[in-house]
Amino acid sequence: MSTPAFLRRLERDTRVRLKPSSVCDGIGVFAIQPIAVGTDIFPGIRADVPTRFISDEELASVECEEVRRMVTDFCLPRVEGGKAGRW
Repeated sequence: MSTPAFLRRLERDTRVRLKPSSVCDGIGVFAIQPIAVGTDIFPGIRADVPTRFISDEELASVECEEVRRMVTDFCLPRVEGGKAGRW
């Protein structure tokens, strides 16, 4: 899967993110997009999903701000082929 296709899938399928909870000492699961009843909120968690480099330019094309923030929060900064991005 190409990086643009991966980002489109991430934007389409990402419904929640983890972040510090304001109601307890710990981490909570927070909706970042509407979630229909019966939706798998973690569809991308599989052992066979490879890691990939995402340039800052590609990441900027993602419309959902929360998805962009999640990639920035959880992916390591890296320069690859002269381009800044995340791994």
